[in-house]
Amino acid sequence: MAETPLTLDEALAPANTNDQGQAVFDIPLDRFREGTYRLDFFVEGFDPAGGRSVSAHNGTLISPLPHLVGFKSDGDLGFIHAGGERKWIGSPSTPT
Repeated sequence: MAETPLTLDEALAPANTNDQGQAVFDIPLDRFREGTYRLDFFVEGFDPAGGRSVSAHNGTLISPLPHLVGFKSDGDLGFIHAGGERKWIGSPSTPT
């Protein structure tokens, strides 16, 4: 039986955008030194004059390891027909 993954849902301090429309958030990642984790970041912003809102979502892997290897197949790997082919692309953790 697979373990349920650890999930943390944490509110960050509010931030205002700079002249370029960017906001900076201090995310304390030092507590995640012992493994590889997926960070999903969801942010919602409001226009102070009219109350309109925009939201954005992004995700990344965080890890103390010097290298991570990822791959993506060009099809379902659950079943490959006899004589069928699948190609995959490897992805290093740092661009070369």
